[in-house]
Order: sequence, then C-alpha cells, then structure tokens
Amino acid sequence: MLAAQTDAAAKPAETATVAVDQAHLRLYDVILGGVDIQAMAQAGADSIFDGLVRNEPRMAQLAERNPGMRAEFRTMAMPFLKTWMTRSTSIMRERVAARFARHYTAAEAAELGQFYDSPVGRKLMKAFSGSMTFDKTVDQALQSGSSSQPMVNADVDKSLNAGLARFLPTLSPAEKEEFIRMSKRPVFAKLGLISQAMQGIEQPKIDEMSTPEEREAFGQALRTLFEKAMAN
Repeated sequence: MLAAQTDAAAKPAETATVAVDQAHLRLYDVILGGVDIQAMAQAGADSIFDGLVRNEPRMAQLAERNPGMRAEFRTMAMPFLKTWMTRSTSIMRERVAARFARHYTAAEAAELGQFYDSPVGRKLMKAFSGSMTFDKTVDQALQSGSSSQPMVNADVDKSLNAGLARFLPTLSPAEKEEFIRMSKRPVFAKLGLISQAMQGIEQPKIDEMSTPEEREAFGQALRTLFEKAMAN
C-alpha cells in the first residue's frame, strides 16, 4: 500500500547520485534499533521451512508425517538466523543509507529519524518486526539457488500492510493524536519511500555473514533433524 502510493515519486530518484549524510546513516541506525531480531529470526525460520515444504516434495512428505517438525526447525534455526541477521544489518548499513540518500534530503532523514526514535516510532517498528513475511523471497531463492536473494516486492508490501494493521490498535488515544499530528508533516507523504529504498537491494551472501564453522554446525543440525523425521 505505502510502496504503491509512492512508486511514481521514487522512480526519478533511482538514477540520482547523491552524497550520504550522517542523517541517512542515523536513520538506518534508529530504524534498526527498533527492530526485534528475535521476531525477525522466527519469521525467517518459518518462511524457510514453509518454502521447503512448498518447493520440495520430499520435505512436504516429511512435514506431513511429522506435525511437530516446523516447530523443531524453528528452534534449531533461530539461533543461527539471529546471529546472521545481526551481522547482516551491519553489512547493509552503508548500502541502505545510500538508498535513503536517493529519496530523502539530510533534513528529511533527520526528521524521520526523530520519528522512529520516538515511542510511537518504536511501536511501529516492533509491529513491523512481528509481521514480516519472506515467503515469495524464499521461493525465488530456492528456485534460483541464490544465497543473496533481494526481498521480493510482494513480501515487502504484505509485511508493511500487516505491520500497520498490528500497529494501530496498540496506540493509546494520546499516541493516536501524536501519530495523526506527525502524519500531517510534509515528510510523511514520502514515508513509503523507505520500502522503495529497500526493494531490490542486494543482500549479503551467506559467506559474508557466517563462518565456515557456523555453516557446518547448521548443516549438521539440519541433517540431524531430517534423520529424526525420516525415522518416524
């Protein structure tokens, strides 16, 4: 929804080359500070498992025979995903800030940073963290064999809309008034450009955000899980 509303405004900025200001870096840091990595890792684990079930017939058979396998996969995968997502956010800092600079002036980035650093802004990011979906992205990654699949636009839009639906009921009357007041400021007409900035951006490859030892440990844990499921 937000992305669609600002698509036309975003396209001219894509070709611009602009300097990255500290305000753009701080906007990334503030947004990241409101992200619940635990919730993101859980969403990632569930999306990976569900994607394997959709795309791998043998996995679908195992999941059908083992109703608890999804929860076991989540428990196994989340510690790895939390570590790798945390590293990924550091790697992505300069890349995303450069995207922000295409869409926002330094003053606009500073104003948005103030919003995301407010109690209402932090509530918004918490709602988004708990509403993330990576289903289409996982499907494309599995089908292409890519370990650095950009987040698919459909997943971005679905996550944003679900996050807004979760966010609004959490606001007190005073917070709703504050949010309405903030939303009338000119920069908020461009709020959806944040999702535009994120769409299609290259994600870190698995070997950029994990060690060989971690990848081996993950593979062994995955094999153990599959062997247990196949024995049932």
